[in-house]
Amino acid sequence: MFRQAVTPSPVTVVSTENLEQRGIQTVQEGIQRLAANNGPALTNSFSANGAFAGGASAVSLRGLSSSSTLVLFDGLRAAYFPLADDATRNFVDLNTIPDDIVERVEVLRDGASSSYGADAIAGVVNIITKRSFRGVAARAEAGISEDGIAPTQRLSLTAGTGDLDSDGYNAYISGFYYRAGEVYNRDLPYPFNSSDQTGIGGPNDTINPDTWGVTNAGSNLYIRPVGSTQYSLLSGGCANGNAVSTGAPATGVVPGTICSQDNINQYGVVAPKVERFGGSAKFTAMVGDSSEAYAQFNFQQTTSSYNGTPSQIYANAPAGIYFQPFSTRSSAASYAPGSGPLTLPGTNPYNPLGVDAELVGWLPNSIERDETRSRVYRAAAGIHGTVFGDWDYRVDLTAMHTDLRRRQNGYVYIQHLLDVIADGSYNFINPSANSQSVTDYLMPENITDASSDLYQAQFSVNKAVTQLPGGDLEVGFGGSIYYEAVDAPSANSDINGPTERYFRLNAFGTEGNRTVTSAFGEINAPVLDQLTLNASGRFDHYSTARATSRPSSARSSRRSSS
Repeated sequence: MFRQAVTPSPVTVVSTENLEQRGIQTVQEGIQRLAANNGPALTNSFSANGAFAGGASAVSLRGLSSSSTLVLFDGLRAAYFPLADDATRNFVDLNTIPDDIVERVEVLRDGASSSYGADAIAGVVNIITKRSFRGVAARAEAGISEDGIAPTQRLSLTAGTGDLDSDGYNAYISGFYYRAGEVYNRDLPYPFNSSDQTGIGGPNDTINPDTWGVTNAGSNLYIRPVGSTQYSLLSGGCANGNAVSTGAPATGVVPGTICSQDNINQYGVVAPKVERFGGSAKFTAMVGDSSEAYAQFNFQQTTSSYNGTPSQIYANAPAGIYFQPFSTRSSAASYAPGSGPLTLPGTNPYNPLGVDAELVGWLPNSIERDETRSRVYRAAAGIHGTVFGDWDYRVDLTAMHTDLRRRQNGYVYIQHLLDVIADGSYNFINPSANSQSVTDYLMPENITDASSDLYQAQFSVNKAVTQLPGGDLEVGFGGSIYYEAVDAPSANSDINGPTERYFRLNAFGTEGNRTVTSAFGEINAPVLDQLTLNASGRFDHYSTARATSRPSSARSSRRSSS
């Protein structure tokens, strides 16, 4: 699958042909399987479990994070995914790779900041597309695991004409469709399909009122009179799960009876549903006897979606109300100043206690659902060749734009919750009896649009200066200028007030842009057949900060090939 390139730095070359031979359907999956990819990598599976950057995939070489791993397309930068992982790490979404026109992936598994910039500290992943294609190639395939889960389908068509050597040009177009079905924990064998770990000696073979938490309490609502220290089930029984005695004393905070529910089995998600389609076109032509020019365009849409846990009406939120299940606080005096419990008035028709009561828990008839849809537009053009007899040069331009739409359903809107409590229009005892209009009012669909942009121009020249015992002494230098911008507004802003927002939705948002100009140089000296010396340096100027220079890096290594 991999071969080592002859270079002072460790480089892994991933062949798409060998990926196919191993049954790996996408380049994204192949990169994720690299041994050098570890630590805070972001996979499609992880994005289905509450990741900040849901719906995306990122590589993290040598465990140094995705923001320190530079991803290039044909040696050019790409626009960041509009959402940063954990709100701090910017990265290029691997799902935007146009699989069917990729020839290979070159992975530099060593720090390269002196050559590529600060975001290449961990290394570089360079996705190389096909230089030319002639004829017609079509693909139709489908697969499923031996357990009958994780179905995939893929269709593609590529057609090209022209021979660069004889005709002086080549042009090809390609289109594809790819779909991967979702996988749930319940599809897996024990113990991965259950919260119950007693079969492997887990700790939950007995109920512990002091540690019983969200996972096992189930999607049900609990209530206690204001000032009381004892919760109980609102409906008197379990809408979901089985009633279990906790053994808690009558004065304890934990209810005497809770609804034991296997949340992992019922709601756990291993991998989201992923659907991708797109098209590419590339034209390449010879210019004179020693130069080659190209123009390329790519479009791709990726949709990732999954169902999560039951809709919740508890969580910490800056709404002047403290929402937390089975709070250890015993009285209103123990709440933070300006906050208090969510109160169901005694006059509410669905309050069986007849006195003001605290309400916590989950809505058993509703599920939180997340979907991200990313559209990527990319264009690139350039020319490279030889001038003045032995000077190799390259000039490239690229532009890339990403549109991201997040669609979220089943999340409770705080102010609307307070509204239905005040007017008694929502049936908390039997949520399934509510009309669709009332349910939609309590949990309105949330749609947030974000975008990112990148524009880059770069050039480089290199020349073999003299012959050394190990090969040519090469000198190279170049420059680059690129503009990048992100506009990702908060999906859950409190700009209209602390209650005009949702429970549990990520409130992080960012907006900004910068221009970076760079100059870089490198010397590669194969002193002996077994010894190569390399030195490189770079100067960067950021429009948002002072200029920085990266000290020249020098290295020596033994040349090897296999």
